[in-house]
Amino acid sequence: DEFFIATLGASLHPVKGPISPYVGGGLQMQFTTQQRDGLAVGLNIPNSHGPYVQAGVDFALNERFGLFAEARKAWYHTNATGLLPLDATYTRFAAVDAKAQLDPITFQLGLVAKFGPSSRKAAAGASSSAIETDTSRWTVRLGFSNLSLADKVDLNVAGTPLAGEGLSTYEHHSFTAQVGYYVTDNIAINATV
Repeated sequence: DEFFIATLGASLHPVKGPISPYVGGGLQMQFTTQQRDGLAVGLNIPNSHGPYVQAGVDFALNERFGLFAEARKAWYHTNATGLLPLDATYTRFAAVDAKAQLDPITFQLGLVAKFGPSSRKAAAGASSSAIETDTSRWTVRLGFSNLSLADKVDLNVAGTPLAGEGLSTYEHHSFTAQVGYYVTDNIAINATV
């Protein structure tokens, strides 16, 4: 199948400076955009969602730009269904139900850009030449992600559990975009695709 992942959450940025760690969490959603039947016929892989936690660090290059590294772990599954042909003529089928535990782990690396007036500068009414991170109200993070899935499945064929079932997926490498808005100097809300 093909899918895209989106998150909506919040993060806490407790330390300011050239190196700024952060933690957060929220809801991660996986939207299936294309399903390839392969051996099964009429394959249906529903959209999924579940909670996530994240941890990352920003490295300031200057007042507006920096680098970031982030790890995110989510927990959710999907219940795929389809029909498995029982003969070469595709005239007899058995119903297949699979509960796939996805539980993705995502690693992201990229660039961060900050927009709008610095919250500290706006409050102080003065400019500063110190390198700081996460002091602007808006941030955009662009980078690449490495996504790994749990590869666990409970498979039933014609209502009978299949012994020794397995699931194997490749690691996914993809472009990632995130927009964040700081509601305070230390707390941001984020949306990632």
